[in-house]
Amino acid sequence: MFLYIGHDKSIPTKEIVGIFDAAIMQSEVTREFLCIAQDEGFAAKHNIDKIKSFVVANERVYFSATVPSTLRKRLKLAAKAPIYDDVID
Repeated sequence: MFLYIGHDKSIPTKEIVGIFDAAIMQSEVTREFLCIAQDEGFAAKHNIDKIKSFVVANERVYFSATVPSTLRKRLKLAAKAPIYDDVID
């Protein structure tokens, strides 16, 4: 399954570590983490005017203009979606 975070970007749900509100980007520790992620090439490039959330995945940090509550709802819906093991030709 994938989580659509906006701006034509989807992330595999199994890679998601956490979904965070952009308001915590004001924290010194969070800013330091995001700066390191960007310097090391782990932060995905974006062209978002107003970042409302960021998603930490196994090997990337993604920024989104979608509020965290909406992303969490989408994630819950993806978890409830049926998984089909067999494909019939």
